[in-house]
Amino acid sequence: IGRDEPLWRERQAMAIPDTLAEKLAHFRSSGRIVLSSDELFRDASWFAVLDGQGERPGDHNPLIEFVGAEDNLRQLAMLRAEIAKTAAAMPPLLGRRSAST
Repeated sequence: IGRDEPLWRERQAMAIPDTLAEKLAHFRSSGRIVLSSDELFRDASWFAVLDGQGERPGDHNPLIEFVGAEDNLRQLAMLRAEIAKTAAAMPPLLGRRSAST
């Protein structure tokens, strides 16, 4: 999978930094993202990147056992409502372009 040009073959063969290897191993084993205090990416960004790269955890985050299903559903409903509110407030995509384009 991936590109087959020499540049990309070289990149695929490169070793990854130890910190990234540790982050991947932790995610793969537990589904958790370990962040350092100086991370540029937050956990949502890491989840998006890892998911986009096809990474899947082998197990779930054990902390989820302490969150009731009702609380989880309530939080998801609040998130859904916030996304809908934000999307409704956005101007339409068409019409934002200038007349010169």
